[in-house]
Amino acid sequence: MSSSFNRLYLGLHRQAGPYCSAMTMNRGTGLFILMGMLLVAFTAVIGYYSEHLMTQINELWGAQFSGKQVMFDKHRALLPLMRETRQYPR
Repeated sequence: MSSSFNRLYLGLHRQAGPYCSAMTMNRGTGLFILMGMLLVAFTAVIGYYSEHLMTQINELWGAQFSGKQVMFDKHRALLPLMRETRQYPR
């Protein structure tokens, strides 16, 4: 039963010939495995590229945000000082 199970569900069959006793896969099973491996490889490449792209976008947005935050803090912190210095001219 185990041998027929493997042949049925894994697509294995004995190669014809008196001198060959090795089990081989049929074309459909081999193509299915190849397509699965290509899908996994393609997914890995896309995942790596998207992670790299997101890192670049985060760095760019971080630089823009920090520049705007510095300008906001500068105006918020220095504006009262600038008002005071204008009130009392030297």
